[in-house]
Amino acid sequence: MPVLIVHGSDDPIFPAAHAQWAATVLRDADLRVIDTMGHALDPAFFREIADALSGFCLRHAG
Repeated sequence: MPVLIVHGSDDPIFPAAHAQWAATVLRDADLRVIDTMGHALDPAFFREIADALSGFCLRHAG
């Protein structure tokens, strides 16, 4: 099953290396690291997150 991992480049709790590792061990994973985003789901990044989600869904639809 396809998986989308969205992670902030500036996450102080879980470094981006954790997301990169997860993307390598999950067979069908796409990783999207969002530049300057931290750990919290900040509304300033909603557009970029929504674009990543919609692009992922369109690539894997049907």
